[in-house]
Amino acid sequence: VEAVSFDAIADTLEQIYADRADEVDAYFEKLFEAYDLGEVVRRAKSFESIKAKLVDYSRMGTRIDSFEDAEVVINDGVGVKLLLDDTSPAAINKLLDALIEMASDGAIRIDAVKNYRGRGTDSYLSEKQIRNFKAALDKVEHHAPSFYSEQERVKKSGYTSLQLDLVFVLRDGTQVSCDFHIRGRDVDDVSFAEHFAYKLRKGKIDLNRISCPELLSFAEQLQTLTSEEKELYSNYQNACYEYARAKEQGGNPPVPQ
Repeated sequence: VEAVSFDAIADTLEQIYADRADEVDAYFEKLFEAYDLGEVVRRAKSFESIKAKLVDYSRMGTRIDSFEDAEVVINDGVGVKLLLDDTSPAAINKLLDALIEMASDGAIRIDAVKNYRGRGTDSYLSEKQIRNFKAALDKVEHHAPSFYSEQERVKKSGYTSLQLDLVFVLRDGTQVSCDFHIRGRDVDDVSFAEHFAYKLRKGKIDLNRISCPELLSFAEQLQTLTSEEKELYSNYQNACYEYARAKEQGGNPPVPQ
């Protein structure tokens, strides 16, 4: 399938993901509101992102000859983010209880647990919580999630987030791949800047559609960085993650310069 033929597939998938995201969002909001954990934010993958991913995989040699092939490639069509008001160990335990409840009810299947952190940043799950979470999921039918190793979890950029690869089961039995991110609000602010820069590098942002002058200026500066400046910016970004995570944990760290 040539890249130009991905337009129709991407257009159809965009609508499907939007419809599925509504039901997924409603379920998560109801559950997490009961546990008083924070704000649920959902997104359905856009036409531009879907097409870009299909083109990328096609160029890497993945055969995409059908709509079904495309759905396999797009394994993050629906995304959910939980912005935690409280990132204390007690609050994280409540979150894990909620996830175990969902898994036990058959609403979700947890396929992977990625407890990302920066080089000098504490992750959201402690080693003890990981062990307890894994032990609980081992008792749930059809669950055998992979847990990222320590080496896989450490991100050079400083990126800090708990991420789960889920399969969400809709009321009609349809299974939806879902990318679930969990982090505090301070860390999420830093994550936005990193993700924006990533999308800019991948050509997924149309500068003509940016209405915020500050964001447009940020984008233009990112595009003119030299190799040395990119390394300095990467170090600054890592320091920002450390600062934000320390604030969430009740610390009073110095502001990165």
